Amino acid sequence: MAELHSNFYFKHPDGETHKLLVEIFTFADLNAGKKREPNIVREKIISNAALINAKNGATLAADFYDHIIEVYFDDFGSENIWEDSGYSVSHWVGGSGGDEMQNDLMHFIYNLCPDIHAQSWGCGDDDPWEYWFKYENGQVLRWDDEPFEGEDDYLLGTVYRWWHSGIPNKIKEGFLNDEDYVEDYDIDKSKWNIITDDTYEEWHQKLLDENSGEESEEYLTFLKELESDEDDNETDEDDVLEIGPELSDQQLAELHSICREILDKQQASIKDYLKTFSLISTCLLKLEEKHHSGQEIHEENAQIFSEILEQEETTITEQPLNGYLCSYYHNEIERISKEKLLGTLILLHDGAYELTDLMLGSQEEDDDENEILSLLKSSTTYDEFIDCARSLIELCEVFDE
Repeated sequence: MAELHSNFYFKHPDGETHKLLVEIFTFADLNAGKKREPNIVREKIISNAALINAKNGATLAADFYDHIIEVYFDDFGSENIWEDSGYSVSHWVGGSGGDEMQNDLMHFIYNLCPDIHAQSWGCGDDDPWEYWFKYENGQVLRWDDEPFEGEDDYLLGTVYRWWHSGIPNKIKEGFLNDEDYVEDYDIDKSKWNIITDDTYEEWHQKLLDENSGEESEEYLTFLKELESDEDDNETDEDDVLEIGPELSDQQLAELHSICREILDKQQASIKDYLKTFSLISTCLLKLEEKHHSGQEIHEENAQIFSEILEQEETTITEQPLNGYLCSYYHNEIERISKEKLLGTLILLHDGAYELTDLMLGSQEEDDDENEILSLLKSSTTYDEFIDCARSLIELCEVFDE
């Protein structure tokens, strides 16, 4: 069976995020993966993805990994990773599906962190055949070619020009950039014509028209479902009771500042979010004392967040639970940052408070609550986690009554 070789280039403008991405590709190393339990590799990839993208990282990574393992199995993994001209390069060797795996990888990485710059080149080990992937105009584009077939100058002036634009000149991919292959095929480079800009633009339009070629329908279907779930979640958020009074941006300036600080943080831990919610509690308490929504918020709420923060058990290490909880906190703080109704703000705060107290508070729970917590920790998707979290919150309200 033919082997496909691919080089996946990536660079993220934020150093910490880039480091997490390098670790993800290192976890996916084929040789290292054989020495580790697959579930450990999966958990580590999910953990880093959740730190990179608090909202969807854990879900994206879990479904991507499961899809890859189901479809490609032993082919999943890189041979090695190195640095080249400011980019990290991950080298992959796979069977006949190696090109589609690169396509899935491109979609995954851009959905995980849209600010990244990533592109991939690969080839077969039999007759010269190349496939090129690059992200442009919000989509992953693909082009295939076969060099040494009499159109080498056209390839150099079109797909080679397109793929290499925007990256350092030192990076050179493709058979036509390999002098050994050019010599083996007895190619006379002096006969190559210069391709005009008009010809290049015609080719580029053809590239856009043909889109990304052979896409993995299964993985792209998952991404569409994820977008649909996000729309459904946004609709669900509208179900929160609207309770005034409505406050001005000036009155909410301190609260917005607290939220903005954590939302702007590239990677936030559970402890970071707990500290933020402690500050939010104190801020909402002051707003309620001054503007009177009629919703109860207690002074000890902030203290309880702080006490939980100091507990040794605060950091939940299991994945994907850690990522799901961070995503929940991130999303709730984002909702708080956009809300202007004081009573609704307190309700949003209370939901996070109840979930935090149940998950991270006293470890001496009764059997019923332990059973519910076990169910929450067994969630395999973020949607399951959210559904279970809402059930927990409703249960708390029943107990309080």
